Amino acid sequence: DRLLSFFRRKASALRQVPVPVLQELAREATLRRYVRGQYIFRMGDPARHVWVVIEGRADYLAESTSSGSIRSRQTLT
Repeated sequence: DRLLSFFRRKASALRQVPVPVLQELAREATLRRYVRGQYIFRMGDPARHVWVVIEGRADYLAESTSSGSIRSRQTLT
């Protein structure tokens, strides 16, 4: 399974997670594709999911709620 392989080999944050737990994550996961410029979630949205970038990149923008200006920007690959 592609997700289980990714979890075991490339997701450094998950390397210490036992294989049965990774298998459960892979079974419950939903693969989604996003196009350039599409929002995945917005600051302040309820945390209902864990997002993992498997292929490509995602930009993370943290905005000030009062002025709308960008405080920080990171690219996740």
